Amino acid sequence: MKMSKRIAGLLIAAAMLAACMMPVFAANAYTAVNATGGNTLGDVSLTETMKLQWNDTPIPKVKFTYALSGPVLVTDGGITYGNASAVGGTAPTIRVGTGTAGASAEIDYRTKSESDVNRVATEYGSTITDTLNVDFSATTFSEPGIYRYTITKTVDGDAADVTAVSAIDKETVYIDVYVTDDGTAKLAVAAVKTEKDAPTVKDVNYEDEYPRSRYSLTVAKNVEGAQASRNQYFPFTVKLEGTVAGTVYPVNITNADGTTEATVYDDQTHTNPTSITVPDGATEVEQVFYLKHGQSIVINNITSGVTYTVTESNVTGGKTSDGYSVSATVAGDDDATNKANDDGSVTGTIEDNVTVTYKNEKAAVTPTGILLAVGPAVAVIAAGAVGMGVVLAGKRRKEDEE
Repeated sequence: MKMSKRIAGLLIAAAMLAACMMPVFAANAYTAVNATGGNTLGDVSLTETMKLQWNDTPIPKVKFTYALSGPVLVTDGGITYGNASAVGGTAPTIRVGTGTAGASAEIDYRTKSESDVNRVATEYGSTITDTLNVDFSATTFSEPGIYRYTITKTVDGDAADVTAVSAIDKETVYIDVYVTDDGTAKLAVAAVKTEKDAPTVKDVNYEDEYPRSRYSLTVAKNVEGAQASRNQYFPFTVKLEGTVAGTVYPVNITNADGTTEATVYDDQTHTNPTSITVPDGATEVEQVFYLKHGQSIVINNITSGVTYTVTESNVTGGKTSDGYSVSATVAGDDDATNKANDDGSVTGTIEDNVTVTYKNEKAAVTPTGILLAVGPAVAVIAAGAVGMGVVLAGKRRKEDEE
């Protein structure tokens, strides 16, 4: 009887101990979850949109890098949500499209081509769009909390283009993973939110603008010298490089002839076009223009960064094939390579309105030179005349004496 009472007491004590232990066991009974376990936003996506100012704006020579870090625990009102030791598995990764995933990802516009651009003929309508994906599928959370990850964006590349890419969206992007107890001692991912800076903005994306100013290229012709013809047309070839296929450049020919006249120098007529179009699949275009003294043409809407070459035809060693000495002055491009007095070319980059003025000079031949050329013959004739005069005079005196 005493033994039975003793056993019963032990059983009651064990039961009481077990009851006391149960809350401890329940608190450690969470099954870790990942961001895809209770939310379809586990694979978080953001878009990066590069907006080109004009339809013919080239692709910028820059690279964006996105570095993923975290997590840190969110603190609000002095209360920290979560436990750093509760994060397990593999750290989340970031990738661009279907590219390689890692702790960082890159969008390198220097490797992109025209096939990556959606060209639209409105200002900032042409775009290049990429998708950034952050994968949480291998990251686990074993305690409730708000776990914050950070995407930091940096830019590098061609110095001029880095400067030109205005309104670079480099705001810090936060990805907050909300892990909660669902009320049944089970964890669930209640939400995965993307936010910026404050953070206050939800479902954020990146957006950048690449402006390119538009300028003009003027080619003008002057002739000088008493032997220079004001009626002679001189052909010029204008080449633009670094352009976009399909781009149309308007040409102002108000100060030139739409159709040249036939002259003693060229019995053919030629047309000066009112526009230049870059061929499909090409990144450069050439056009020949014909100018005489006092005339000029203006090519408009050239985006900054385009390279130009203006070449007067038939120039070797600084002279045309018909004897004109050639030179040129350049306004609006201090870095232009001016070889007009050699092969007739001027090359530079459009960063402002540029004017290339050619001067062809053919001086008069001096009369002294002509007299020297015929002098010996004149001297012979003169000497003969003098000699004949002497003979005739002597004969007349002899006759008078007789």
